[in-house]
Amino acid sequence: MTMALFGRLWRRTRATQLRFLNRIWPPPDPYTTHLPVLVGLARLFPVRRVLELGSGRFSTLAFLDRGAFPDLTELVSCETDAAWLIRVRELVGADPRVEFVSVVGPMSDHVSALNLTGFDLVFVDDSDNTAARAATLSAVLGQKLPRGFVTAHDMENQAYRDRVPAHLGRHPFASLVPNTWAIWGETLPVTVEQLERLARVIRRYARRIPPANWAAWAARFAEEFPQPAGVSA
Repeated sequence: MTMALFGRLWRRTRATQLRFLNRIWPPPDPYTTHLPVLVGLARLFPVRRVLELGSGRFSTLAFLDRGAFPDLTELVSCETDAAWLIRVRELVGADPRVEFVSVVGPMSDHVSALNLTGFDLVFVDDSDNTAARAATLSAVLGQKLPRGFVTAHDMENQAYRDRVPAHLGRHPFASLVPNTWAIWGETLPVTVEQLERLARVIRRYARRIPPANWAAWAARFAEEFPQPAGVSA
């Protein structure tokens, strides 16, 4: 069996399992449940520079949507699957804010050589197997973190939770499966109360707004959090 075929089978099996685990019926597309969290965080603080580990047909386009991420100036999107990266490039088209990086070898090796401190948000959703994703998380969380958040998808998986060092702050968003976590280091860019309120809003509207509809989530968060990100009261 080729690695590409193995990856497709693994993702298909994983998606089927998650549909049964979800608390919402009909269950959402498991590849979209991170979107409300990402869009919500962008409402709470200015997200200008993003490092995306694992290009996505949903996440990459959402990051580049000015309605969802109005402050974005740079997206660095890294992908280990060259064929998949071509597909995402085609979906995005021409946008000077994005830099696509075709990673040769493990994502964990690539990210270990990066400086994360200049980013506002690092999103981890890479690789086609658990061991590789866990290694990426270790590589990211083992260095000095970005000034904002590390966000990670599929965090109901214990193998991924085990890679989060005890000294780091974390907030699980568990109302949608797969779960998304927000993780931070020395400085929390928003308040814990804001994160808790964001989690409540997502839980309240999860049955009404599909996770993939990031424009609707952005509109909802604008009503729930009328104070724009980065503006003091």
